[in-house]
Amino acid sequence: MTLVMLPDDVPGLGVFRGVAAERFRAGFSPLSDEGLEFTARIGSTLAERPAVLALYPSWRPDAAGRLLRFARASLGTRRLAIVPLDLPPLALSLVAHQLAFLAPYVEPGTLATVAPRLAGLLVAGAREYDASRPVQVVGLWFGPGVDLGALQRIAQATGGAAYQIQDPRQIHQLFQRSAALKICDDPRQRPVG
Repeated sequence: MTLVMLPDDVPGLGVFRGVAAERFRAGFSPLSDEGLEFTARIGSTLAERPAVLALYPSWRPDAAGRLLRFARASLGTRRLAIVPLDLPPLALSLVAHQLAFLAPYVEPGTLATVAPRLAGLLVAGAREYDASRPVQVVGLWFGPGVDLGALQRIAQATGGAAYQIQDPRQIHQLFQRSAALKICDDPRQRPVG
């Protein structure tokens, strides 16, 4: 299972019980003792896992980006995916936790390509909709550890939908269905999910 990481100064959300992106400190030089320990930690993680997906805010690339690039170059690996995302802190945390939740169900390469897509959908939704119209929440859950009732209540309250995924291959169909659930001016024209 891919490990999803995020700088520790990005606030957490606590949305998913028992699933969260792992935090890392990044406010130091890659050549410092802490930087070398971080690189060693990534190396030992890659000995146990297929990949590490590290997200960081693109608007503050200095410390985190430098530390991650140094670790990847030092270890000589492509299994450390470094993905800068142009999202505010809470949105970045949400995407990171969603990816950590998906990690057991999808291949590492797929997970890395889904990150910018999730970020794009989040930004598009924030820009497209105004406060006078509610944003529909489409919730997806895999296996145990999610409060199904809460997810369904949130989705229902926003005119969205909640889905349970048994097979990871279903996610593409659900992304298409969720795109069809976009808010329209006349709620009667919304497809039933």
